[in-house]
Amino acid sequence: MSTATLSRGTPSSQGLTPQTRPHLHFLDGIRGIAAFLVVVTHMWGHCFLRTGETAYPLWFRALSVFKYGHYLVAVFIVLSGFCLMLPAVMAGGVMKNGVVSYIKRRARRILPPYYAALAIAAGLMALFPMLRIDDGTIFSPYHRSDMAGSLVTHLLLIHNWIPHWTHRFDGPMWSVATEWQIYFVFPLMLLPLWRKWGAIAPIALGLALGFCTVGTILEDACFWYIGLFAMGMAACSYCFPGKTDTEVSRFWTWPRLWGVFAVVAVVMLGVARKSHHLMLPCTDVIAGVLAAYLLIYCTQKASAGESPLVLRFFSSRPVTMLGMFSYSLYLLHLPLLYIGKTLLMPHQYSAPINFLIYAVVGTPLILGITYAFHRIFERPFMNAPNPKAATAPTAAKALNNA
Repeated sequence: MSTATLSRGTPSSQGLTPQTRPHLHFLDGIRGIAAFLVVVTHMWGHCFLRTGETAYPLWFRALSVFKYGHYLVAVFIVLSGFCLMLPAVMAGGVMKNGVVSYIKRRARRILPPYYAALAIAAGLMALFPMLRIDDGTIFSPYHRSDMAGSLVTHLLLIHNWIPHWTHRFDGPMWSVATEWQIYFVFPLMLLPLWRKWGAIAPIALGLALGFCTVGTILEDACFWYIGLFAMGMAACSYCFPGKTDTEVSRFWTWPRLWGVFAVVAVVMLGVARKSHHLMLPCTDVIAGVLAAYLLIYCTQKASAGESPLVLRFFSSRPVTMLGMFSYSLYLLHLPLLYIGKTLLMPHQYSAPINFLIYAVVGTPLILGITYAFHRIFERPFMNAPNPKAATAPTAAKALNNA
């Protein structure tokens, strides 16, 4: 799999039918790289957040790019909107087999590995008393909350509503809860808005609803991701236009798209300067727009049979294979870092040494363990159980695994 390919069909002015639904290999690659960088971000934070820049200034500055790992979650959300929108686009703007069937598919795909990872994280807390010491960061699974209430809200996937419970057990699970809730908003609100008023309406309403939660108890849930999910929807409908969308798609040439990004960036940064609470949602919007543009670029190049470097990278076999178990990697890596914390703490190594140990020893172990977790708890519930099969029927199902 050296280049991105379309298993069947290409975007056209006539739109796509379910029989020509493509499998875009680079989507797996983008997902895999994003998940891997989240792991490195948490390694960096685990080692350097407590010591700060003054203790290890050269290391801190050299690796400080990883402190922006939060924005990779925006990439996941936009990618999810893109993938889940594709079957709706090709079904004429409706949910194939209805909303109930769609929710069942999402639950089967998302919940089994989620609950398995939650059980493992809770078991680690019970096994290692050291993990029940609250250090006030995402790397403490205790994080200022009682066990019972936090566990119940995690089981219901509403823990992202309560600040003290958001990062309990397994920090990255907050974004799984947010995305799970967006799954319901998609068919009930975003898709009807898209059918009636086009791509801008769900983006605008999603961002408006999200920005209304800034400064409230719901701020940590990042509900402006609803707007980012809608950006993924817009990118998909742009790349795979139906007959009624053709003229609109032709209007949005790359110069105009980048012009829109420049305006969005200026507006968002201007708004962010008004309040520190607005900095994160505004920069998330910028990251979301860039992610949508990346998806548009790669899709257009792949459909044209071109293979620029970025497309070859995201479509390369190691990267796409990483993407196949990226959800398991995302779910389980932090509990594995908790174990590393208990093993390294008695030795009192410096932050740079801890980071090197995590990178050289921890990374292969994390990848191996999370792949085994994927085979046991995730792959049996995926719609396409054999990702190596490139036949049209399995390719047609693969995008549901986003």
